[in-house]
Amino acid sequence: MISFLNEMPDLPIVAHHVNYDYDDVLVPAFRKIGNLDRLPKPERWRCTYRLSYCLPNLQSKSLDNVLEELGFRRRSKNA
Repeated sequence: MISFLNEMPDLPIVAHHVNYDYDDVLVPAFRKIGNLDRLPKPERWRCTYRLSYCLPNLQSKSLDNVLEELGFRRRSKNA
């Protein structure tokens, strides 16, 4: 997947809480395996949590609520 992302530098990478995913999960994992230079740069990432503040009637910023507000199905409870 990382090879694909690095071969397609114009594609954004979307996550619901980028600060946590990037800083607390991905950076330490890539650093641990000595491959930090392959992690796509933070500028490519888009945070749906941050973007959810543009939805004025959304009370909860959870991923399921954002999905539903935008017309997508909520995630499966088994996922």
